Amino acid sequence: MTVYLIDHSDSVGLYSHCKYLEQLPQRIEVFKLDLGLVPPQEVGKHLEPALLQTTERAKREVSLWPDMVKSLQLLHQDFSVFIRETNRFVDQLTAYKQLKDRDGLSENINTVAVGVAPFNMINKLGISASSKSPEVVALVRQKLQHFEERFASNATAMEQIRQSVLGVIPRFIDFMNTRIADHEAKHRRNDQPLPAAVLEQLDTARSKVHWSDKQYLYGLQAASNMGTYCSRMAILLQDARAELVGINEQSNVKALALNMSLMGARSTEAESLAKRVQEML
Repeated sequence: MTVYLIDHSDSVGLYSHCKYLEQLPQRIEVFKLDLGLVPPQEVGKHLEPALLQTTERAKREVSLWPDMVKSLQLLHQDFSVFIRETNRFVDQLTAYKQLKDRDGLSENINTVAVGVAPFNMINKLGISASSKSPEVVALVRQKLQHFEERFASNATAMEQIRQSVLGVIPRFIDFMNTRIADHEAKHRRNDQPLPAAVLEQLDTARSKVHWSDKQYLYGLQAASNMGTYCSRMAILLQDARAELVGINEQSNVKALALNMSLMGARSTEAESLAKRVQEML
């Protein structure tokens, strides 16, 4: 049974982080205004010096997830076609094996013409009327490696987004906590209660810290889960490819059918994971 690594909330969490980065300069200014650190007429005129590097980073990284979505959508479309055609070949190879008698199972795979009956694979997996099964095995192996590398590349890109969550949100949270502590200390007089207006300012400011805390955890979980998914897909495809390593031009039909079926078991799990993610993108 397939264990799904992500759900729709992770996709939402990544878009939320993108929006957080986009709105960071405005959120900084609103925080300062609510805490009374700047007069209304000065809001938005200058970037906060203490967070200048952070806001510049947020601006650079705001497009990371939207760009990755495009890459993932194309990857899943291509992968879906490949898996569908590969599964069809595995099914037809299994049917071919069942048609053979015991002696026929020792037939060399070079004699299996996959472009003619009982196969029906013309224009699938690059198969033509003259194609032999070793060519198909080589192509499937090559395609598995191709998709493995693409998923691994997206896992690396996903780590960039995870580092964005780690590097941007905590800096703003630290800034807010420091300003809140300074503001409270500025207005505290011995053991006297803080003025109501100051308490209201502090409550509003702390609510913004609390919201950013949740966005941090939400974004970190989403980025980690999506990265784990991409890495898991790369591993599954690597394992699927490994099932075909022993197949060569000296192999027989029985060995070919067995190894293709083992490969298919791995690719089927990958297909199940990919289909779920494709629906979310």
